[in-house]
Amino acid sequence: YTLATGPTKYDIPIYRVNKRDKTLREPSSDIRPGRILFDVEMVCKSQAEIQLLNVRCTRLRPALRKPSESENDPYIEYYLENPDANDDAPVPKQQSSVCYNTNCPSWLGLPSLHYTDTLKGILSQILHFKVYNSEAEPELLGEASVPLHHLHSSKEKSTNFNLTLDYESNQFGHIEGQVVIKYLPK
Repeated sequence: YTLATGPTKYDIPIYRVNKRDKTLREPSSDIRPGRILFDVEMVCKSQAEIQLLNVRCTRLRPALRKPSESENDPYIEYYLENPDANDDAPVPKQQSSVCYNTNCPSWLGLPSLHYTDTLKGILSQILHFKVYNSEAEPELLGEASVPLHHLHSSKEKSTNFNLTLDYESNQFGHIEGQVVIKYLPK
């Protein structure tokens, strides 16, 4: 079906209005009021859903606060961020459940992220992961990021990811899983 038709580029001269009969007149040669130039673009916005499936971490470093214990109680915090955004709007974050006494936690499905924008705006987002050890004061075990356009496929099917977790410029472990990006604008 057709949503709109017509020209997309406009170049409109500015005319004078005759005060007596309210008609438009060409400007005289000595007066050049100008032109209005613009392009019309129609974009589609929708609320995309980013699903994370079969996520697991491997080879997590032991928590610094509990050096005597080799196992952690990890959970993941994850969110989208636009690197070009100038605003300080809060970024909605999601969080996994805690997996107790393990350095290789896994989650079958995590709560989805939702983001409303155009296709270009959605795919310009960066997906951030932060893995914490669960305590009264959570301790960061590692973090990783990936641009969403690297995870996008033309169909709504899953795309695998495998990222190295960094902590203070050192590599500690991996996070891997699948991403499905649904309901993208066409």
